[in-house]
Amino acid sequence: MVLKELTVKKDVDSKGYAVLVQHAMRYGSDVLLEVGVKKINCKSVMGMISLGFRAGDKAVLIIKGEDEEAALADMVDLFESL
Repeated sequence: MVLKELTVKKDVDSKGYAVLVQHAMRYGSDVLLEVGVKKINCKSVMGMISLGFRAGDKAVLIIKGEDEEAALADMVDLFESL
């Protein structure tokens, strides 16, 4: 299992959530985001939208599985580009 704390740089719109989900679905690993008390599956569009990311929000990316290192690198790069 790998963890990475992230800070959202700008508000995320529906297109941004769709891109996050598409990237998460590329991996066999479980890809979760923890925001406050919520822990959301990044492969769920509705779950991701429910987070309502705003600039400055903090989240912890939690990845567990056989390709977790590749998934972590990809997801962190993606978050930094949003």
